[in-house]
Amino acid sequence: MTTEISAVLLNNPSRQMDYLKYLSKTPPSEQQISELYKKIISSEPVRQLLTKKDDHVETKIRPYQKWNGAHWVLASMADLHYPPGDTALLPLADQVVGYLLGKLRADELERRNRHNTTERYRACASIEGNALFAFIKLGLRKDAVALLAESLLTWQWPDGGWICDVRGEANHSSFYETLTPMRALALYGKMSGDRKSTLAAEKASEVCLKHHLYKKISDGSPIDPNFL
Repeated sequence: MTTEISAVLLNNPSRQMDYLKYLSKTPPSEQQISELYKKIISSEPVRQLLTKKDDHVETKIRPYQKWNGAHWVLASMADLHYPPGDTALLPLADQVVGYLLGKLRADELERRNRHNTTERYRACASIEGNALFAFIKLGLRKDAVALLAESLLTWQWPDGGWICDVRGEANHSSFYETLTPMRALALYGKMSGDRKSTLAAEKASEVCLKHHLYKKISDGSPIDPNFL
């Protein structure tokens, strides 16, 4: 392991959890996981997110307001490996569910597809993808999990991805819109045993592979210079 990677792991319990779960050749013990959870709870990013938690509920910030709404708080908590089962996060989850399953979102999806004459559904599926992933990881709103997964399966394009671009000339799915639904359905399939979700995630992975993980299909240049 390089010195640079070692330094990151030593100072970041969330990335230590990534290493133990996904890279370590030895499965982590329950004690290791428990100790890391304690460090994650007291970490500065988590403390900042929890400090703002009540503000989101009391001020009724739109759940998807970038980058401060409840949607982003929960997505960040999930990425940081915050331990599941904290009922204090339920008001945020309720906000997200109210938005995704409510009239505002339904109207937005209807507008995007009003003049769509193809079977390729236009939806910013990264929103449902982030929510599904966060709810599973954080153990929240289990009643909404299957509904979110079903929406993603319904909206998936034939090439395996998703897209929110309303232009008719868009002929392949979006790298950005595909990444979060892919990992959410992979996690949901693993958790629930739903074979359709697992197969959908595998199909979506082909979108990333066609991009060589970070390149534009059109000319091979980086999708975003920051990826380098």
